[in-house]
Amino acid sequence: PISVRAFKDGIVTEIRTEDAHAVSAGETLFVIASPPVGDRAAEWQGLKAQLEGTDARLSNARSRYENEGKARAETMAQEKAHLESLDRTIRMNTEQLAIAGELAERQKKTFEEGVSSWTDMARLRIEINRLTVEAEGAKSERENTRRAIEKLEHESRGKQAEFREIERALDEDREKARIRTAMLGKELAQTGNVLTASAPCAGSVVRLAVRSPRTAVREGDLLA
Repeated sequence: PISVRAFKDGIVTEIRTEDAHAVSAGETLFVIASPPVGDRAAEWQGLKAQLEGTDARLSNARSRYENEGKARAETMAQEKAHLESLDRTIRMNTEQLAIAGELAERQKKTFEEGVSSWTDMARLRIEINRLTVEAEGAKSERENTRRAIEKLEHESRGKQAEFREIERALDEDREKARIRTAMLGKELAQTGNVLTASAPCAGSVVRLAVRSPRTAVREGDLLA
C-alpha cells in the first residue's frame, strides 16, 4: 500500500474520500488549511538551488572521470606499445644468442685446432654475455610493464565503479529534490493557505487515518 501524508502542519478542513473508495491518480483526498506559504516558498527556492548544484556536481564529476579516463587510456597505449617493443627486443636477442652460441662452438673447435686465437674466442664470449644481460634486462622490464598495465586496468575499473556510485547518489538526490520541488510548486500555485493531499496513483483507499474535519495534523502525519 502507498501512504498519503501531510506535507505541512495544518488543520484538515475537508475529507473527500472514504475507506474502500476507488480513486484516480491526482484526485484530491484531503484539504488542509496550512500556515502562510512563506516557508514553502523558501523551501522551493532552496530546492531549486539544490537541483542546480546537483547538476553542476554531476557535470564536474563526469568531466573529471572522463579526463582521468583519457589520461589513463593514453598511458595504457604507451605501456602496451612499450610491451610490444620489448617482446620484439627479446625475440631478436634470443635469435642473436642462438647464433652467437653456434659461433662460439665453432670458434672453440678452431681454437683447439690452432686456427683461431684466444682473443677471437674471448671476443665472442663477451658478445654472448652482453646479449644475455640485454635479454634479462628486457625480460625484467617486460614484467614491470605488464604489472603497470594490470595496475592501470585495475585503477580504471575502480574509477568507473566510483563514478557510477557518485552518479547514482546524485541522480537519487536530484530525483528526490525534483519530486519535492514539483510538489511545492503545485502547492504554491494554489490560492491562500489551502493545501491538498492527492492520490499518488490510481487505486482504492484501504483505510483513512484521519476521519473527521478540524483534525490538526503535523508535517509527515499519515492521512490515508
